[in-house]
Amino acid sequence: ALPEAFAEVAKAKAAGRPLLVYPASLLPAKRHDTLLRAAAIVKQKLPNLLVCCPGRFSAAPLNALADSLGLRGHVLFTESLVRQEAIPPLLGAADVHVFPSAGETYGKALIEAWCIGTPTVCTRVGVVLEAEQAGVAKVCDIGDHATMAKSIMEILSDPAMASAMRRRSMQWIDQNYSFEAVGQKMISLMEELVAKTGGRR
Repeated sequence: ALPEAFAEVAKAKAAGRPLLVYPASLLPAKRHDTLLRAAAIVKQKLPNLLVCCPGRFSAAPLNALADSLGLRGHVLFTESLVRQEAIPPLLGAADVHVFPSAGETYGKALIEAWCIGTPTVCTRVGVVLEAEQAGVAKVCDIGDHATMAKSIMEILSDPAMASAMRRRSMQWIDQNYSFEAVGQKMISLMEELVAKTGGRR
């Protein structure tokens, strides 16, 4: 069963509230502050906005920032939705997956979002460096909340753009990260290594 906090998200979606999701530990390097500042801008045009941030560690500093930005009642920090089985349906419910992190070795949540076609706005970190050229996500510099807000609004206000991003992201994942694609890359790599070594053991 999904955590009770998901019921709050489902209720918001049923009421037609735009939903932004960012699953990440509540640590400074994850730059939730950028998301909150961007959300404050988006809320000026979409006053029923909801931001959901499942993550471990204390949300107290971020709640204080959210309150100072006028986002009380618009941001949900919850540790219960960190559970792995809760992330895919949460990303599936999101109108936009926002990923403002300052640094990632990879960025697993991005792959999860693209697997199910969730439109994404993110910083140039981890796997985004590969995805940007394919037009899979809208990308901004680290800490650039104004551009992040602009990109979020573009997706929320343009269903055709959102649909196109969904199609591109799932196609890109299929071409680069499906079992078949990864398997073929591994086979090609092993064949290359064998060719270079002449089959020596």
